[in-house]
Amino acid sequence: MMRYLMPDEADLKALAESAIAKLEGMTDAEYEELSEELTPPYSLVVDDEDSAWGAMPFGLFDDIDPDSEIE
Repeated sequence: MMRYLMPDEADLKALAESAIAKLEGMTDAEYEELSEELTPPYSLVVDDEDSAWGAMPFGLFDDIDPDSEIE
């Protein structure tokens, strides 16, 4: 997202750079602990046929590699 920032969005760029630096300084265990504290528990399984998601297939996100490089 950094490459899409406009020149007048210096504050947003600084905030993003700060967040990235903090994340890079964390271990996976520290991130996991923090993530569990800040993320409310909810299920990705949607069983409501009338929802916008419809019936979400199991394993939809199984092919995502958490260790892959982010472009």
